[in-house]
Amino acid sequence: MRKSYTYMPNIKVKLSSAFVGSLFACVLWLIVKGIFLNLIVNSPRYGIYSGFAGAVLFIFWVYLGWLIILLGAKIAFYWQHRKQLSALMEPLSSREREEVALELVVRIARYNAPPKKKKLNFDDLVETQPRLLPDKLRELVGLLKQKKIIIESNGRFNLVRDTDAIKVKDILASVRGCDTIESSPSVDKLMNQIDKKRDSVVGGMTLADLIEDEDDDREGDG
Repeated sequence: MRKSYTYMPNIKVKLSSAFVGSLFACVLWLIVKGIFLNLIVNSPRYGIYSGFAGAVLFIFWVYLGWLIILLGAKIAFYWQHRKQLSALMEPLSSREREEVALELVVRIARYNAPPKKKKLNFDDLVETQPRLLPDKLRELVGLLKQKKIIIESNGRFNLVRDTDAIKVKDILASVRGCDTIESSPSVDKLMNQIDKKRDSVVGGMTLADLIEDEDDDREGDG
């Protein structure tokens, strides 16, 4: 059963998670099996209607079996992503969304460039953000695709344009909330000043500039 949880899902499942899910399913299956057989043996009416009841009970048992397998798969999923469960009900802040978006685009750019020249799939992106739930990551990836920052082909991600043609401020803007609310003129004025400050900091910085700055920082630390 552990192999079923490892190879059948369309995402990468760790062996430890598959083991926990299969162990839960096996124990639950043994318990349900014992209860099921006990009900049949102790049922005085089963012998009378055995011909008809046999088919119904078989269908019911198949249903229970698949239900147990699916519950085991759920347990495997929660065990693999147990570190992210604390963030399940908490939405990402604007800063967190922007940081993750920048990290994703930088990682895609680095892997597409020589000498690696490897296009990442969604599972690869999930591994870069182990504390982020896949659903939240998928939402950010969808926004980046919608804003023409990245493109997906055959399950692999690539940049839509060269790194020197992608502006950092466009990446940040792609994952901001697009809902507008009514606010007082003073609040609008303050928010506009904050946006201008952000634009002055980012300026005309491109993705290539960001990657170059990151490489310089790494060399300086080394």
